[in-house]
Amino acid sequence: MNKFLSITCFFIYISCISIAQEYKKSPAIHLYNHPGSIAAISWDGNKYFTPAEKQFANNPQCLIKNNKGLYAALNGSGVLYKALLANDRIEFERIDSTVYFGDNFDSFIFSYRDTIYSLGGYGYWKTKGLLRYYIEQRHEWEIMKLNQEIPVLGGKIYDLFCYDQQNGKLYFGFTREENNTTTGKESNSNLHFETMVLDLVKKEWQQLGTLADFLKNDLTSIININSSPFGQMIAFRNKNLFLDYANNKIYRLSDTKQREIEQLPTSTGDAHVTYFIGSTFYSWLTSKNLIDSLVLQAKDLVLLNEKIYIEGLSPATDINQEGSNKKTFVLFTLIGLSVIAGSGYYFWKKKKQNTGFPQQQENNSNGNHFVIPFSPLEIEVISTIAENSLKGNYTSIEEVNKALGVSKKNIEIQKKQRSDIITSINKKYSYIKQSPQELIEKRRTEFDKRSFEYYIDNSRLNEAVNFIKPGGFSVQT
Repeated sequence: MNKFLSITCFFIYISCISIAQEYKKSPAIHLYNHPGSIAAISWDGNKYFTPAEKQFANNPQCLIKNNKGLYAALNGSGVLYKALLANDRIEFERIDSTVYFGDNFDSFIFSYRDTIYSLGGYGYWKTKGLLRYYIEQRHEWEIMKLNQEIPVLGGKIYDLFCYDQQNGKLYFGFTREENNTTTGKESNSNLHFETMVLDLVKKEWQQLGTLADFLKNDLTSIININSSPFGQMIAFRNKNLFLDYANNKIYRLSDTKQREIEQLPTSTGDAHVTYFIGSTFYSWLTSKNLIDSLVLQAKDLVLLNEKIYIEGLSPATDINQEGSNKKTFVLFTLIGLSVIAGSGYYFWKKKKQNTGFPQQQENNSNGNHFVIPFSPLEIEVISTIAENSLKGNYTSIEEVNKALGVSKKNIEIQKKQRSDIITSINKKYSYIKQSPQELIEKRRTEFDKRSFEYYIDNSRLNEAVNFIKPGGFSVQT
C-alpha cells in the first residue's frame, strides 16, 4: 500500500513539473504548437523578434495564427514573417517581397480561411479603408474590392472591435479616422459612431445602427481585451463585459467568474498576451513568463438590460453633412440659439460690470451662480501652451502630457487625454467667439511628421492669458 502511494505521488509530482515547464515556455512557442487557427492574439506591445531590416525596428508587431502556421506582421508595412522552431526557440523568416511601406499604420491584421488580411490604417496623412490580402504564391499583397470604403484605425485600448472568425465578420462599435489632407472637415471630429459590420464572404459593409449611450458616453473606461466566442471581451468600469454584436446584447461575467478572473496571478500585471482557444481564455504575464487559463461557458454570462447599438439610427455628427435630416437641423439650431443667447447675456453682463473678466461669485437667492467653463486641467494646459507661445516656442506632446499628469500612463491613454482636453478647450472657445475658431492649434513637428506640437496664435494670446487669470472666465447659468 505504501509503495502504491509513493508511486502515485511520484507521478503526480512529475505531472506538476511537466505543467510548470510547459508554462515556462514563451507565448510564441505555445501558439506555434497549437494545431489550429486563433481568431485574434492581443500582444502587449513588446518586441518578440528583431527584424533584419533596420527601418522596421520600431514598427508594431502583430502575431497571426492559422492552420498553416504562426506569422508575425509588421504594422505600417506589408512585411510578413513566418515562424520556424529551432532548438526549442522561435525564429522568424521573412516571406513577402514588399517594397513600399508606411501606408497602413494601426491597421487590423487577421487571418480568415488561412489567408492573411490587413484592413484600414493610416498613411500619407490620411486614414483608409482598404482591405488587402496576402497571396502566398506571389509573396505580395493585393486589394479586395468592397461595396464601399470605410476608414478604420486600430491600436487603441478603447477600441470596440470584434472578429467573428467562424462566420467571417468584423464588427466595429464605432470607427475612427484621421484626415489631414483637406480643410473642409472640422478638426478633431475623427470618431464616427455608426456601428458597422464587414462581411468577408459577401465583401460588403453594412451599418447596424449607432453606438448606444451606455458605451459612447464612457469610451475612456473601455479596455479592449480580445475577441471571444461570446463576442468582444472588454474591461468596463471594473467589470468584464462581452459584447455580442450579432444579437445586439451585452453580458457581464457572473460574480463567481469575475472573482476567479480577478484572482488569476497574471491579472496583477500590466503587460499581457491574451487569446481564446475555443472558450478557454489564456492570459500571459510576459514580464514574469507566467500563464493562466480560465474556461468560460455561456452559463457564466449574465445578460444586461443594455444595447451595443440603436438599430436604424444614424448619428449626425456634422451640421453641413449631406443627408442631415430636418430633426438634426432643428436640434442644432436650438443649440446654436441657446449658445448665442448665453454668450449675449455674458457680454451684456461683462459690459455692465465694466471689468475685463468677472470673478467667480457666490450663489444668489434665486439659485443662479457663476461657473468656470474651463476646468482646472484645461486651465493647466492653456497655461502651459500660452507660456511657451508668449516666448515664441511650440509646446511638445511631452509637455502637454506633463500638464495633464499622464506622463507615466500608457501611450494610448495619453493620446486620448490630450485629444479630449484640447477638443473641449477649442469647443468652448468656439462657443465664446461664436465662430469656428480654435484657441489651441497644432502643427507637425519639423523632424518627425507623425508627431505634433501645439501653440496659441499671437492674435489670441491676450485672451488665453485672461482665461488663466485668478477667477477664470465665467458665464451665467
